[in-house]
Amino acid sequence: MNMKKQWALWCRRMRCAMNECSAVALLIGAGALMLCGVIVRGVCGSPYQSGMMMHFGRVIPPVWLMTLLWMIWYALLGGAFARVMSDRRCDGYTEAVKYRGGMTYLAMLFLGFLWYPVFFCAARPFLGALIVLGVLILCILTALRYVKLFRGVAVILFCHAVFLTWMLILNIAVVFCG
Repeated sequence: MNMKKQWALWCRRMRCAMNECSAVALLIGAGALMLCGVIVRGVCGSPYQSGMMMHFGRVIPPVWLMTLLWMIWYALLGGAFARVMSDRRCDGYTEAVKYRGGMTYLAMLFLGFLWYPVFFCAARPFLGALIVLGVLILCILTALRYVKLFRGVAVILFCHAVFLTWMLILNIAVVFCG
């Protein structure tokens, strides 16, 4: 059997396997992300209590607005990531773009979860600003990696980069207000 036929056979097997477990994997992944968010929030406590203790409560937007924005963005990012990972094309270029972008996405997500305890629990707004800057850079790199193959995902990531720029401005304002 030549390499091209072997590759096609392998791709067909992988598609079958992914069709069987992709919904379960997405549910497990989404549940794990929600659990991580709940644990981080539970350990660190309310952001507004920390904000009042560090005297930057006047810079932080209302709790309902921040909660709504974070929920919308994580839902959009999760949907975008699910769209990329559920793509069924089996050429080597698409697979490489998909998984390299997936790694930068996971690094971006990890730093996003790291920001909350650093900023609110440890009360380190400068380090929080550096983390947001890192997330912003990873977001732009991920969007640039996906722009050719997954335009809708790239648009979502570029919009998220705008949101992260706003968060960076808020973090810097907290550094200078504190």
